[in-house]
Amino acid sequence: MKHILPKIIFLFLLSFQTAHADFDVIPSPSSPPQLINDFAGILTPGQKSTLESKLVAFNKATSNQIVVVIINSLGNYEPAEFSFKLGNKWGIGREKLRNGILIVIKPKTATEKGRAFIATGRGLESVIPDATCFAIVNKEMIPRFKDNEYFEGIDAATNVLMGLAKGEFNYSNYSKKTIDYQPYIVISIIVILFIFLILSKRKNKGQRRTIGGRTYYDPWWSSWGGGSDWSDSGSSSGSDSSGFDGFGGGDFGGGGAGGDW
Repeated sequence: MKHILPKIIFLFLLSFQTAHADFDVIPSPSSPPQLINDFAGILTPGQKSTLESKLVAFNKATSNQIVVVIINSLGNYEPAEFSFKLGNKWGIGREKLRNGILIVIKPKTATEKGRAFIATGRGLESVIPDATCFAIVNKEMIPRFKDNEYFEGIDAATNVLMGLAKGEFNYSNYSKKTIDYQPYIVISIIVILFIFLILSKRKNKGQRRTIGGRTYYDPWWSSWGGGSDWSDSGSSSGSDSSGFDGFGGGDFGGGGAGGDW
């Protein structure tokens, strides 16, 4: 008994230390809180700012919160457990609405696989089911992550999640939407360029001016008022996307899916 007791105490302390170490792997929120949290340092300041502005504007418009956490290690946690614990610890989403979405990314290293997981708060599980989370991770994120295009993968995934959360399209036709829309964009660009070339030749539609005895025609589009108004509106919309006011919800516990590479 004298020889067994020290071993029992040692195993107890070891298990406690392991559990405590796992708990410490889950970071605390940044101060002030942010939606893009790059603890691994893989995004540039410009990339973080672009993503943060987009997600803050989305949060203000819909109250849904999409949070990205990039971390070097998951400890002994599986991605799902890590994500649920972090989402509840931070309180991602709005209270009662439970409308948080958490994207956890552990980049690939020379000795470890890369891991990615999308967790949804209970309020969004019916809108973004597990199968859709799996498809987003494996279609939008991992193919780009394999080429070290982390910003592009996160940007593409958040665009899809925003569209689903806002109801712009349904999860059931997500695959079709992501495949079929590109040809229409190309055709639209060609048509617009063709119309532009036709109209630009019609100088009589523009304003005629005489300077120094010579006649000049302003472009036909000058009557629209120029582009200064567009740039002004763009700058004002950028200012609206600043100032995330923090978390306050949580309630993660089963919704989501992920993958590795």
